[in-house]
Amino acid sequence: PPRKVDPAVPLDIHYLVTAGSPRNSTARDGLRRLGYAIQAIEAASPISLPAFFQDAIWLSMEPLSIDELSRIWGLFPSFNCRTCFVFRASPIWIDPLRVDAAAAPWQALLPARSAPAAPVLSERHVLAHLLLRSDRGFSGLGGGEGAAWAERLYGLSGELFAAMALEGTSELAVYAPGPNEQVPPMAVALHVRQKDAAVAALERLVANTQQKWGATREDFEYGGHRGACLGDLDLLPGLAPCYLATDRALVLGWNRLSVAVGLLSPPATQVPTASGLVVRLDRFPAADAFLRDAWRSGGGPAVRYPWSRLALRGSKAKGAYALELRLDPATPAGEAP
Repeated sequence: PPRKVDPAVPLDIHYLVTAGSPRNSTARDGLRRLGYAIQAIEAASPISLPAFFQDAIWLSMEPLSIDELSRIWGLFPSFNCRTCFVFRASPIWIDPLRVDAAAAPWQALLPARSAPAAPVLSERHVLAHLLLRSDRGFSGLGGGEGAAWAERLYGLSGELFAAMALEGTSELAVYAPGPNEQVPPMAVALHVRQKDAAVAALERLVANTQQKWGATREDFEYGGHRGACLGDLDLLPGLAPCYLATDRALVLGWNRLSVAVGLLSPPATQVPTASGLVVRLDRFPAADAFLRDAWRSGGGPAVRYPWSRLALRGSKAKGAYALELRLDPATPAGEAP
């Protein structure tokens, strides 16, 4: 299918909304419906449609004079002028008239124009945390042999993601392992607009995985949230994928511990202004030591990194992507952090 191609063209689209009988423009039911329409439009703005490459469509009332409205109704000579209002949807991005090849999977990591929603995953014990509103949504994962392989094995498809009513923000977090843990806890948060629709879609994936792989479904509750886990997979060390549904996101993890660590404590309340990746390099040596012990591998000498923290911010403007990298120096040995 066609993919988003830069330079896209932003348009403002204007809508004329009316209701009621052509013979009676002031009917009570028609005015009530107009009132409901205004409330719905104000409540829905902004609209985000990642599947159609629309980051944020703002809906706003458009005041018009009597003369302007008369000229509009003059285009419909068979109808009398009725009570109405006009609203504007902006921006609507229209692609150039050409078709790109299928997007590569890495393009799903390209940041969108608008900032992501506030995170839901915990920052405690985190090694790396990605917070992203993708410019491509999940379309970058929708083509090629890898996508077909994922759909055959696990039922992962564009239709599944569409049914989840995704908000557009995604998170990935890797946490420091504890003693005897061969795989660090890993959690993913898919922000959703409609919790019930998202849970129903994910439960279909769970049922499909049960059927194909003979996994066992178990109810899972933690922190007042409900979800499920799949056991008896025996594919990778410690793999027993779980999910919990919060009001804002589906939180998926490698196992129960991963989800629990991901929701261990509320993240910072600061509203993000751009997509970004944070890597806590100062926590890597301890994590490396735990993993060496868990795998009974002596390995080489412990690595000491010259930086304590890496922060990468990404944004998009005027058809170009901008990246800002910050590296914080490590605290010298013997000094307090």
